[in-house]
Amino acid sequence: MRPARQSEPLRGQGATWIVPSPGIPEAVRPCHWPDAAGTAAIERLVCANFPGVPESVRDARHQVAAVLGGVPVADDVVFSLGEVASNAIVHSKSGDPGGWYTVVTDVLPGELVVVAVSDQGGPWKEPGADTYPHGLAIVAKLAASVSIDGDDDGRTVWAIFPWVPRPVSPAGTGA
Repeated sequence: MRPARQSEPLRGQGATWIVPSPGIPEAVRPCHWPDAAGTAAIERLVCANFPGVPESVRDARHQVAAVLGGVPVADDVVFSLGEVASNAIVHSKSGDPGGWYTVVTDVLPGELVVVAVSDQGGPWKEPGADTYPHGLAIVAKLAASVSIDGDDDGRTVWAIFPWVPRPVSPAGTGA
């Protein structure tokens, strides 16, 4: 199947967009993502490649926010996407010149939202010690589940959110 043009839905995959971006090789522009085996109720809303530059995080957030309008947990999903996409740019080869990352957003209406960011890998860069939470720690507080898969050749971070946002305890309460 040929890559779709920006904002052109791919037939048979729900409202999926692939955003052709300059500098992303044609071979990687189509989104190749595992199908939700046998789960027809899951809808793929976004599948898009973005250039590995900080400005693209805003574009990714806006695209996901646009398709999640009316979903109660949309703010948490969009915020978390910004954290994970920023991590992909800062901590992987996706932030190198010509780098890119992929964003996928799936929903099971009324049940859950899944957002995933795949990067181009590279050595895992541990953050320095400090006293406040960063990217994945924040996402883990908002999401029901966060997982990381991959290695130096590429990683994917998945975050699964219940349809209705989880209550988050105030900082310092230990809850």
